[in-house]
Amino acid sequence: MFSINHYCLIVTDLERSLAFYRDVMGMSLRSRVTRTEDIASAIAHPGITMHNAILYHADSPHPALELIQYEPAGAKVDLQIPNPGTSHIAFGVADIHAAVAHLRACGVAVVSDPVHLEPNPDTGARGGTIAYFSDPDGISLELYQSPTLPT
Repeated sequence: MFSINHYCLIVTDLERSLAFYRDVMGMSLRSRVTRTEDIASAIAHPGITMHNAILYHADSPHPALELIQYEPAGAKVDLQIPNPGTSHIAFGVADIHAAVAHLRACGVAVVSDPVHLEPNPDTGARGGTIAYFSDPDGISLELYQSPTLPT
């Protein structure tokens, strides 16, 4: 009945975030739009303007990423990972060590070196290798490398 259409992040500076997701994360711009009355009515915030950009990975079957900057902006929320209501997007990579090196070369602060997670057949957890980092607004992002499965 329901399927995921896209993911959305509310950002403080659309141009800065667009540059990060395009230039560092390798996404492509699909569209940009500014909306006023219709979006103000849809989200029940009279007088608000929405600046929007839709990005995608050309080789990915996953939904698009929407970036939104509202004017006037709302209050900044505490984005620390364990806080209820926060979230993250995981980007799949074939070589997590190369991906972490790329992020660091681009000046992105990575939370830690890649961490290997053991699979757990009792729970169905696949395991893999992960590393967390943040976008320019401090939104948590994850790199995920699938485990090498025996053949």
